[in-house]
Amino acid sequence: MLITREMMKSIGDSRQKGDVAEHCAKALLTFYGAEILQPVTDTGIDFCFRWNLGGPVFDAQVEYSAGTVAPFIYDKKWRSPNLIFVAMTHFDNEPETMSCYVSRLEDFGDESLTCLHHNRNGGASGPYRELRPSPKHAECRTKLRIENRVEFFRSLARPAI
Repeated sequence: MLITREMMKSIGDSRQKGDVAEHCAKALLTFYGAEILQPVTDTGIDFCFRWNLGGPVFDAQVEYSAGTVAPFIYDKKWRSPNLIFVAMTHFDNEPETMSCYVSRLEDFGDESLTCLHHNRNGGASGPYRELRPSPKHAECRTKLRIENRVEFFRSLARPAI
């Protein structure tokens, strides 16, 4: 995405930063061929999408993070088995433009994806799952970049023959 770190810094309100990140996520998914759907009611998810007509609908929860702060999602928000965690980031060790990472609940159980962490104890608001921003997890995060996950998500949308 061509939204730079400086552009996001110029936005003072964190809610507005979230809105920009959500629109960028929609634009990227559309670029890769997904159809964006808006929920009829506010169910706590940002938007829905699918890869083909008649395919499964995925719920998207978008979180924006910058610097060394990890984007996260509380376990209590992960109500749908089709929820996709979309992390839009400007980590310190990344390019100047925004990066997009996508993960499913099942990904947090994959031991090869060390960049994903489930904090079962959590904080005052409960357990959460996060994408680790540390440079040592950069190679792992590459596997979760949207451009490297498109075919995987499309395969989930194909009907079984």
